[in-house]
Amino acid sequence: MIVAGRKGVLKVAGGLMFIGGLLLIVASFYIFLLKGTYAFGTLTGLVIGLLTFIIGGFAAVSSLGIIRVEQGAWRNSVIFTILTTLLLLLTSYIAFDIMGTKGDDIYVQMFAWACLVMAAPLAICSLIVWRSREAFMPSEEEVKTALRRMGGVTVRTVSECPKCKEIVEKDWVLCPQCGTRLPQLCANCGKVLPPKVENCPSCGAAVGRGEAAQRNIANLKELTEQQALPESRSVRYARLAEAYLKAGETDNAIESLRKAIHYTEFDRKRSNFMVKMATILSSEGRDPEALQILDAALALDPSDETGAAALKDSIIIKPKAIAAVEAYEKGDKQTALKLAEETLATDKMNLNGVGWIKAEQLVAKATDMRGKAPEGETLAVLDQAIKLDPTGKTGASQMKQSMMPKEKVKRAKIPKMKSQFK
Repeated sequence: MIVAGRKGVLKVAGGLMFIGGLLLIVASFYIFLLKGTYAFGTLTGLVIGLLTFIIGGFAAVSSLGIIRVEQGAWRNSVIFTILTTLLLLLTSYIAFDIMGTKGDDIYVQMFAWACLVMAAPLAICSLIVWRSREAFMPSEEEVKTALRRMGGVTVRTVSECPKCKEIVEKDWVLCPQCGTRLPQLCANCGKVLPPKVENCPSCGAAVGRGEAAQRNIANLKELTEQQALPESRSVRYARLAEAYLKAGETDNAIESLRKAIHYTEFDRKRSNFMVKMATILSSEGRDPEALQILDAALALDPSDETGAAALKDSIIIKPKAIAAVEAYEKGDKQTALKLAEETLATDKMNLNGVGWIKAEQLVAKATDMRGKAPEGETLAVLDQAIKLDPTGKTGASQMKQSMMPKEKVKRAKIPKMKSQFK
């Protein structure tokens, strides 16, 4: 109630200040531009008229934030009102000084007294604004709402796609580049979240989904409905598919990619969209459909610039990759390593993501070699492990950094930092 009352007083003070500012601007124009020669002389009238115009502008501008009681405008409002008051007092002093020589001039008298009279309410307004800081701050309810909104981000994910290594954002469900489902973690307890759950199974925290992604989808859907050339429509549907992937809506993403394929006349683009569709289908366990689409993509693009053949090989060998992970989880690391090596022999790009099993063996080998074999040979083994495990699950990168002198580590980081801005 106190804050509400203060806001009412501030609105009245700001309104009077705005009116006063406008009157000063009018006065500066009338007295000093039309009557300047008669009142003060040309040069003096022009200078004081310009100063008064600036004061009126300050008053009008600063009054707007006070009238609206804008959040965060308290500091600027205090500075503007005090500055305006001081400028007005300075102008009033100059005018009274001139009255000593032109005391009989009606314009000088009117202006001098007007400046002095207006300085008083401006000083009072400055005091009111200075004592009303809390009125320019968000209400308790607004603060609680903002905190709830900030606390609602209960999902976080990896910083890059585990398959294509593209940078991803924390609230994306699928990678928009390759369609791979991104590992999502509960921001409260850090445990991995199953797909499409409302609450974390481990701690019960609510799983918030990105509202920004839904707004982006709505905007892009509206854009795709507008008339455009076929290639432009193809690009728009491809962007819509990416938006659907970020939100985890795979069926809608696939349908959007179908439309993107329909509207383009370039076989290479069609093949690229098909590879993305196949990746999405494979990540959803629809491997037969994915393989059919990949065969069609290879027919369109025999040179395979889009990587359809590599993805096809990874899908064909996927059962063995799954078996490798299952064996590892059961503790049978020897069988897991054997199956992982067989998988990597076909899936040379490690699209099934089992390279870390082989990398773990290489890290163990490098650990045994450390201090016994030449350092170059040990680092070469670690480089192989890092290539198979780019996400750092096995600690190969950390081990390599620990073996390098600090000066070399710093020099090695500089090109990487620069490359982020290319």
